[in-house]
Amino acid sequence: TSMAPSPLPSVHHRPSATGELPDFVKEFDELKGRWLPDIEGKASAVGDQLSKLSDIYCRHIAMLRALLVGVATCHDPEDKKGIIFAPFIEAAREVKAFEHGPLDLHQKVVGEALSALSFVWSPNPSEHIQTFYEAANFHSIKILKLKDPTQTAWVKAVEGVLLE
Repeated sequence: TSMAPSPLPSVHHRPSATGELPDFVKEFDELKGRWLPDIEGKASAVGDQLSKLSDIYCRHIAMLRALLVGVATCHDPEDKKGIIFAPFIEAAREVKAFEHGPLDLHQKVVGEALSALSFVWSPNPSEHIQTFYEAANFHSIKILKLKDPTQTAWVKAVEGVLLE
């Protein structure tokens, strides 16, 4: 038996037994369709390094969609939390690589925002998201004080995901 993590379900359409996605997944798809291009566009206006950092966050928002589909279609869950959430743990490692560099504050914002994505296994999702939003916002305020319009736009796009 292999100890390698199983891949997450496809981030593309994965129908239920009736062929229809649950409404909350459809709503997430609509939001994701707005969020990702907005974050990516604003990050590219700042520079390549922020684009790379933002790409990690955007990829994991897309993986969150696969997790939501899995939750909606799961009938007999097993305790495989480590396998299911391995990509999110790996994302945290990727983001950590930006620490102590020119994007240290941005890294902290993305790190907290990624942590908020773990709301799916929290007993109180809204409180969980709020906690990590506040932590991200603590670092965002320092970026906003730079008064750079492109960085301000990026901060608002990343935080916008947590506020919706």
